[in-house]
Amino acid sequence: MTNKKIKALGVASAIMFGICAVVSLIMSLFLYFEIIGITMVSKVLYAVFVAALLLFSFVCARIVEVRGLFVGLAIGTGLVVLSLLYRLIGIESGLNMTFVIRSGIVMLVTISGAVVGVNTVKR
Repeated sequence: MTNKKIKALGVASAIMFGICAVVSLIMSLFLYFEIIGITMVSKVLYAVFVAALLLFSFVCARIVEVRGLFVGLAIGTGLVVLSLLYRLIGIESGLNMTFVIRSGIVMLVTISGAVVGVNTVKR
C-alpha cells in the first residue's frame, strides 16, 4: 500500500471518529436540556454509529481498491475485539446476547460497506 493510501485511511478514520464525537456531543446536550429521553439517545447514537461504520468501511475499501470482503472483516473484527476488551476489563457489564447481536450487526455493516466500496471503484 502506498504512503498516499495510508494517509487517506488515516483521514477517513479521523472523519469517522469526528462524526461520532460531534453526534455524541449533540445528543448529550439534548439529554442535558431534557429535549429527548435517555432511551432515545442510546438508540440514536447506535444508529449513527452504524451509519458511520458503513461510510467508513465504504471509504476505506474504496481507497484500498481490492478485497472488500477482507477489508470489511478486518474493520469489523477490530471493532468487535475492542468492544470485547472493553467489556472484559469490567467497564461495562459482562457478555450477553445484546453484545453478540450488536457484534453481528457491526460485522454485517462493515462487510457490506466495504464490498460496495470496492465495487464502485472505476478501473
